[in-house]
Amino acid sequence: ERLDFFETLKPIKYIRGKNKFNLYFGALFNNNLVLLENIRYGNAIYIFTNNWEEFSKLSRIQLLKIKSKDIKRITHSSNWKYNVKIALDELS
Repeated sequence: ERLDFFETLKPIKYIRGKNKFNLYFGALFNNNLVLLENIRYGNAIYIFTNNWEEFSKLSRIQLLKIKSKDIKRITHSSNWKYNVKIALDELS
């Protein structure tokens, strides 16, 4: 279901997360915008602009401490799909 949703967002290609995010699959929307998702329960979606490969070296706790406009974390609440669309629009 999640992959089908990401397909509607029209990514350029799919990628695999690196380092701390190696269990995440990703959707590349342009050179600077990447969405990383882990389908295991309890994991959030991360959207990165700029330096996604560097950010993916950090742990979830480290990312939560960073106050950067280049990182969006979206939990799987009832309206997570809407929140992903809004975040992608804001960041692209």
